[in-house]
Amino acid sequence: MIEFKSEGSVVMNKVYMHPIWADMYLHPSQNKLSLLYIYDIEEKREVVINIGNSDYHTSSLSDVTFDIKEANVFGKKSFLNMIELPQTVEAGLYKYLQDNETLKEYPTSAHTFYQRKFHNIKWVNNLIPITKHIESIRQTRDNFLQYYDVGGGIEKSVKKFDNFYIEPLSKVEKSGIWTESGMEWTQYHPFTLTSRPSNNFGGVNYAALNKEDGSRDRFVSRFDGGKLVQFDYDAYHPRIIGKMVGEPIPMDVSGHQTLADMYGVSYSESKPITFRQLYGGVQSEYLHIPLFKKVSHKIDKMWVEFTRNGYISTPMGRKLIRTNLNDMNANKLFNYVLQATETELNMAILLKLMEFMKDMKSKMVLYTYDSYLLDIHPTEIGVLKELKILIEVNGFPTKVEAGNRYSEMSSVEINK
Repeated sequence: MIEFKSEGSVVMNKVYMHPIWADMYLHPSQNKLSLLYIYDIEEKREVVINIGNSDYHTSSLSDVTFDIKEANVFGKKSFLNMIELPQTVEAGLYKYLQDNETLKEYPTSAHTFYQRKFHNIKWVNNLIPITKHIESIRQTRDNFLQYYDVGGGIEKSVKKFDNFYIEPLSKVEKSGIWTESGMEWTQYHPFTLTSRPSNNFGGVNYAALNKEDGSRDRFVSRFDGGKLVQFDYDAYHPRIIGKMVGEPIPMDVSGHQTLADMYGVSYSESKPITFRQLYGGVQSEYLHIPLFKKVSHKIDKMWVEFTRNGYISTPMGRKLIRTNLNDMNANKLFNYVLQATETELNMAILLKLMEFMKDMKSKMVLYTYDSYLLDIHPTEIGVLKELKILIEVNGFPTKVEAGNRYSEMSSVEINK
């Protein structure tokens, strides 16, 4: 039986929490809640706080207090835009860490009808009957419960990855990215096979803004006199691989030029050679180079471990499970592990960046696979030296560019 809560306190121990947003297309920072569903896992109680749905009298989240010891929130990263509760984790991590997939939503026929017929109407989810929302939520909840409380330290892993992935990405999203027409909002999607997050919202792929086609022209600083500053890792993948196999590329040299010297070719000729060795398998003619000889051995060793054990673990301990990965081969597996390693390194840096900048006016506005874009307030330009030290703490050097516009950045020297 559904209990509707309009005021007072929700006192529970362990819960599954599922927010329903009022609008299908708005970014969470601009959206509203239609309703909030709370399931008491131990007592099997269902509580609904109706905030905007026309199907029942509404209430406000400000009239309800929460005394919950553990909240497993579906879509926590988005939910953090609305309310911050202590002791919350992303519910989808339980499934993701066990089978490399995440929880899905199960729209009913009513959802399909309303969202197709009234897609131009704002807050359309407020029109869908609450019973239909509950019907959909229960399917997602039941899928979550299959992966919850299975033992084997899963709860500890979920908390670690929640702090590591969900929290910092949520904070970057909240900053937005300023344009000449106002604020735009990014949205990261971390539950990929490799854990490397995609980043798209409103039809814009923010993880792949082209340097040449004008896609970056509109992005400027939100501050009068401010600067956009980008820290871009030099030859990031070759450097990560060098550390993985015990052949690190020195920090004080150009990574691609170092590789070019190994091949005996020009800088421009070296990149295609490097990409072939790292992503397509090491060719025999390059096995005399210690780095690639060790890479070849690493690829073979990973594949043996993967086929023997049925999985391989990332540096953070997330398992890439054989039964959930299709059409795998040794080189593809190596690249999955490489992307996972890259992401885990980046998330550790991003977590530190957000902590370092929490009381600053400057904003971290865009994270991509090998770079960080910041919107720096004019009074905080002097902090770039400290930021560079922080971003390079793992031993990967960066090139720094700054400018008034994202498409018009030029190199700057920062002496540590």
